[in-house]
Order: sequence, then structure tokens, then C-alpha cells
Amino acid sequence: MQRWLKFAKYLPQYGYRPIIITPRHGTAPYYDTGLLQDVPPEAEVIFTNTLEPFALYNKLQGKKKDAPVPVGMIGLTEKKSLFHRFAAYLRANLFVPDGRVGWVPYAQKAALKRIAFGDIDIIITTGPPHSTHLAGLAIAKKTGIPWIADLRDPWTTIYYNETLPRTKKTQAKDLALERKVLASASAILVTSPGLAEELAPYAKKINLLYNGYDADDLPTTRPLPYPSFTLAHVGNYFPSMEAPGLVDALVQLCKEIPSFAADFKLRFTGLLDPAVEAHLRQAGLGANMVVQSPVPHALAVEEMSKASVLLIVLSALTKAKGNVPGKIFEYLATGLPILAIGDSDSGAAAVLEQAGRPSLLPHADGVRIYEMLKYMYETWVANNKQPKIINSIDYQVFSRKSLAAQLAKIVDENCTT
Repeated sequence: MQRWLKFAKYLPQYGYRPIIITPRHGTAPYYDTGLLQDVPPEAEVIFTNTLEPFALYNKLQGKKKDAPVPVGMIGLTEKKSLFHRFAAYLRANLFVPDGRVGWVPYAQKAALKRIAFGDIDIIITTGPPHSTHLAGLAIAKKTGIPWIADLRDPWTTIYYNETLPRTKKTQAKDLALERKVLASASAILVTSPGLAEELAPYAKKINLLYNGYDADDLPTTRPLPYPSFTLAHVGNYFPSMEAPGLVDALVQLCKEIPSFAADFKLRFTGLLDPAVEAHLRQAGLGANMVVQSPVPHALAVEEMSKASVLLIVLSALTKAKGNVPGKIFEYLATGLPILAIGDSDSGAAAVLEQAGRPSLLPHADGVRIYEMLKYMYETWVANNKQPKIINSIDYQVFSRKSLAAQLAKIVDENCTT
């Protein structure tokens, strides 16, 4: 959502006026009305109805139809009731490619009605939910207008698909839809080099366009840092992101260095999977933990800025290598040290390298994680218990404004008018 909110904000500076079609009462994990201020006055926003299984799911539980719904991977390892297991099976196999597919006819109808005015140069769809691309496929076929499909994450190879109760027939259907979209779109946008490599054989044209950070979102003055040595993770934390090496390193540091145990805080802002939290507390880190529910984006960026070290952990599932978490760009923009854990050949590693930062450490390598954290802590102590700011401008290529300029060039290349 933020990716295209920010593109909409900056595209008018490059000659394009965005017309946005979106559900009026779509369900989501949480809502942040503060982001409405980024919708530019030039934008035209068209709201539609939608049909989602999540609305029925909420109703059966006595909630409002547009109440927040759980993030897909949160609570995945918890024991589920028969109702929840049945709901998960239906969601995985009845709604293909995803539970938002009921919006496709509404989006298609609204788009065709707006296109009839005759001033549309290009169609862009973004997913997940990848069902949105099915609307783009139908609209482009009916109108002949160039169409760009933006895949912010992998489609069939997204890592959490490995955990869904999908049948082989469902998997085959989903793959066929993916391949049809890739072959039909004028161009495909992706957010990581790994995903570009994966999809290139099936697409007419692939463009790598990273996520980024918006300079307007950064605090105008750096907030006072937390007095503790704070290792902060801002965003959702799933079971597949558990890093045994990190836990081992933190436990060892707390045992061997009394001052570290006294100074250290592990701070989570966002949805923390209950099983992950339980494992951390069982390891003896409970007294050093602070867990905060999701906050508006402005406060999330402030949380990042108040940390001593920012933590990023990629999913340990093999198919997550192509993912580049969006928060990595805001992490870089803060100038704070980053402890990154994951595969060193991932897209995230390439971004860190481009920004002149250390690469990722393996999930299970407790020794190297221990050494890195010890060095970061000693640097923090030597700097009068203040975070060491990295004064580099290498990250500025990832600004939302710069990326919008890149997008405008891609649109220019694909427009027929």
C-alpha cells in the first residue's frame, strides 16, 4: 500500500496524474488514517464495493465486516480450532489466487467506466493480492491499453504458500494464472533482483523497481534515543523469521557481560507471533523485551529513529530469498547501525551492499552474531551510550521521489500515446 501511495504522491511531479481504484470497505490487518495526508490533490480516487471471505469470517465471529483481519503468517504455528482449519482450507483452495479475488469484477467495471472518458494512458495493477492482476488482464484485453503488473512479492513461490493447505489442483491453477499474467502484461515490475531473475523467462519485459523511503516521513529533528542499548525490530515478526543464532548470542552476551544485561532491550513494534514471543521468553530474554502493538507509520519511523541498532531478519524459508523487506530502506535512511540476518545472496543483501552496509549473517551463526552485537554494544558505550550515526548518502538512490522518477520513465516506455 505504501509503495503506491508514495508513487501517487510523487508521480504528478513527472507529468502523470494517478487515478486510483480501491475497495470502499476492504479488510486489512490494521488501519492508518494518518497516511491519507499523502494522497495528492491531483489524484482521483474511485471507491468500489467488494466481496471478500474475510468479511464473512468476521461476521461469523461477531465482528464488523471491515474489522482488522490477522496477517497471514501470524499465529500460524498455534493450534487451531476445527472452524479455523476449515476456514483456512477454503481460503487456500476456493479463492484462487487469493481471498481478494471477489474484488476483480468490481474493479474491472469501475475501470472500464472510467476509461470510457478517453484520457487513460496506461493501466497498472499491484499485488499482492495478486488477484488484482486478473482485473488488469481483462481490462487490457478489452481496451488495448498498455498494462503494467507490479509484483511487490512473489506470487506462486511466496514463502508462506509452503504452509497453506493447498491441493495440487489449486497449485496448478494458481501457476497457470501467474504465467498468463506474466506473458500478457506489457511489462512486469518487481521489487528484488531475485524475483526479476525468477520471472524473466515468462515475461515480455522485467523492470526492477525497489521499494524505498520518503524523506518527508523522517523526523525533522532526530528524537532522543532510548537510554538503553535498544535492538529494535519494527514490523511483523513471523515464525519463519526465528533466528537461533540471534537468541544464542543474546543469551550469551547477557550471561558473560553484566553491563550488557543491564543495558540491553529487545524491542518489537508490530505484530509479534505468539510462538516466537514464547520462545524468546523461554530462553530467558523476557526481562529484556518490550513488545508494542502496531503503530501508525509516523510513529513507526520515530521508533526506528530512537533505537541503538535496527534488526532485520529475513524468512528462513528458501523461497524468501527474492524478498527485500520494505522497512530496510527506512532503516538505511535513519543512519543507524543495522543487524541483518538472512541469506547473503538475497536481494536484501544486494541493497545493503549498494548502501555500503555490512551484509547479512546466517540465522544459525551464533558466533558471528555474538561478535557483531558485542562490537555494536561496545561502540554504543564508547559513544557515551548514544547510537553511532552512519553519515552516508548511498541510501538516497532509494528515496520515493527518485523511484517515482524511475517509474515515470518506465511508464513513458510502455505508453502508446
